[in-house]
Amino acid sequence: MNKKKIVNLKNLPRKKIAWGICGASHLLLESINTIKSLVQNGYYLDIFFSRAGKEVTIMFHQLSILENLHNTSKENINLIFSDNQGWSYPICGKFSQNAYDILIISPTTANTAAKIKYKIADTLITNIVSQSLKGKTPIIIIPTDYKVGKCKTVAIGNREIEIYIHKSDVKIARSLNKIKGITVISHPNLLIF
Repeated sequence: MNKKKIVNLKNLPRKKIAWGICGASHLLLESINTIKSLVQNGYYLDIFFSRAGKEVTIMFHQLSILENLHNTSKENINLIFSDNQGWSYPICGKFSQNAYDILIISPTTANTAAKIKYKIADTLITNIVSQSLKGKTPIIIIPTDYKVGKCKTVAIGNREIEIYIHKSDVKIARSLNKIKGITVISHPNLLIF
């Protein structure tokens, strides 16, 4: 079980990626850096934010980075927020119609992982996962809770802190691999492009 899964994005037919951001600081900076690299390498990304994802991205001064990237590469990156969608999240229809080559959710919080496992689609992120499964769009989940035990992460002000990842959260996150169409990996740096 120590073997790390790698996901190769080089052969995506349209280079069209949907990326969901949940409300976690752990793996947020790594996710934003991967998004920047994908855009710089000619991929087309629509970035979907949960309400908490938007809040955390603002707190860590990463939303302005994505907005600047959008302003310089408008054709390659779009930002989609929950608060612009209404209760039915109409944009989710794109996912059942194969508008994307792949959906990546990173960082994925323990809360979102549990909702995905139990098929609760009550947020923008859980709705796009649900519709992607229906449309058979491959999904990559990069959970904040991948390995049990102590974990170093970043708090506001770029302070390094240590948190504890619980077995129950890891079990739920890893169980998503059992859902046809979902692959769980441990880190954004395991995306090859």
